[in-house]
Amino acid sequence: MALAPVDSRVVAFRKRIGGMALRKSLSGLSTVVRRLPISQPARHDVELIRDVPYLGSGLVEHTYDVWRPKRATGALPLVVCIHGGAFRALSKETHWIMGLQLARRGLCVVVPNYRLAPAHRYPAGSADAAAAIMRTPTRSGSAPTPTPWCSWAKAPVPTSPSALPSAPPGT
Repeated sequence: MALAPVDSRVVAFRKRIGGMALRKSLSGLSTVVRRLPISQPARHDVELIRDVPYLGSGLVEHTYDVWRPKRATGALPLVVCIHGGAFRALSKETHWIMGLQLARRGLCVVVPNYRLAPAHRYPAGSADAAAAIMRTPTRSGSAPTPTPWCSWAKAPVPTSPSALPSAPPGT
């Protein structure tokens, strides 16, 4: 006995519901774990600077968090951690553990948000991720180099997009 073919609308609905359930589960789990005392940056001698804008749009999707060791002196190796989710899901809020763990090991870590599909069509997410990388200050204050170093070890982190290096055209 052959199975009846499944309507493509049913398949699309199942995928949408499954994706939504996965996103909500990961976001919820991340939020719960982040509230535990062991997850607090100060406990690990790490400083967190939240919601630094990398573009002047005013969108939360155009901000990043900076994680750095509190007792650092001089320039630090820089890591820009682009969160996963295929440009459709998750955020810097779900990937905070990466920033915390890398900063504990002496790195300056930038974790950006970017616009997500389907609300924003391709290439919005990848363009935002590229803009976040290009607007992350390095030791020279210019665009990143092959060996980027974060000059924010002791200096204040810029909190205005105008204080950051210029973004490439079209971002």
